[in-house]
Amino acid sequence: MKTTKIVSLLSFVLTSLSLFATPAPIESRYYMDLQNYSGQSFLQTMIEPDYGVVAQFDADYEDTYAFANAKAVGKAIENFDRKNKNRILKMFNASVTELKVFTKALKEQEQNFSPSNINDKVGNVLRKLNIQADKYALAQFIAIASGAGTLIRINQDNYFYNFGYFSPEVRSGRSYGATNLHNANDASHLMYLRQLEGFLKDERNNHHLFYLGLLKFLVDTDVSVYEVPEFNDEAEAVLTDYITVYTAELRRHLMKNLHPSRAPWGNDMTEATFLSLFNVKSGLMMLQEGLVESSIKEHWALSRSGSGRSGFGINRKQRRSLQTKISNFFRKNDDSDKREVVLKIDRLIGKNKSGDVYRGVMEYLNNRKNLDDKSRVEGVESELPQAFVEFLMEVDKDTDLIVESLR
Repeated sequence: MKTTKIVSLLSFVLTSLSLFATPAPIESRYYMDLQNYSGQSFLQTMIEPDYGVVAQFDADYEDTYAFANAKAVGKAIENFDRKNKNRILKMFNASVTELKVFTKALKEQEQNFSPSNINDKVGNVLRKLNIQADKYALAQFIAIASGAGTLIRINQDNYFYNFGYFSPEVRSGRSYGATNLHNANDASHLMYLRQLEGFLKDERNNHHLFYLGLLKFLVDTDVSVYEVPEFNDEAEAVLTDYITVYTAELRRHLMKNLHPSRAPWGNDMTEATFLSLFNVKSGLMMLQEGLVESSIKEHWALSRSGSGRSGFGINRKQRRSLQTKISNFFRKNDDSDKREVVLKIDRLIGKNKSGDVYRGVMEYLNNRKNLDDKSRVEGVESELPQAFVEFLMEVDKDTDLIVESLR
């Protein structure tokens, strides 16, 4: 009886742990481990000619794959979170069996595909079988289940799939991040902001370590923060979802040659992430109507012009206005120690016209000149992360004084 209880308890513990463990990723032909790229900026990791992110994405897009069999597809569906799993299964009356039947027909009729033509091939078979479904979402899932896409590993428990990016279409592609807290998920901007807000509201979380890890990733493709014991599962999930979405947005920005006003959504997202420390603590956002109480979810917005556009860029002007005011609160402060917090960053990257150091850091890191002169980033890689995080922590400490100066 005692032995039975111990075995049952052990089974319960192992089952409980498995609920929070990241599932093993689906094997992909194109694979990167970010730990192998440490020592260069993430922009350099993106553009490395032979083994960089863009090179892998482009090679995958034109490669040819055999469609996975029904068994592999049935197994792969469990690698995705509930939202994505349900999105696929609802096309087949919530039945894995019906999904497998479709997969078998697809493999028999089409045999193989490339990411560049899979949408049409999936669509053809859907029409023949008279199935009403979203061919694009279904094609992405089946492609990844078949080994297409680029799998990028951050560490043992965090990775993301990337599929379907092609230049110059900035709306192309989808990335799915997996962490200990959720299976592969194409995190929306709103989902990311909700996660970030919850993380920042909890003062038990190490905000300094999170931002330092994020900066080291940008400046040095350094993901060693994941091995720090104080970096908990919640921090890992937020940073993994940031890296997943940022990689997608930087790929799109590169399609526009890193022009600062063309598809700079990765810059927008990162600046918003930095500013959110102040937004959450103060409860204030700079929106079209001015400085108001609001959730950081407002960093993502719908266009007010009725154009149908949405994203981090909609409130860019208002957000950067607040970033500039905060930056200049320190730059023009009577206290020399407070001035030094910003002047130190100015000396590393130069002062932009507005004085906005949030914007300045991102436009420095993603400046076209850095593609031709790596020393522009390598020269500051050891100092910039610490200097900018020091600034963010000073903003956090002086939030009340900053708010008073804004009234």
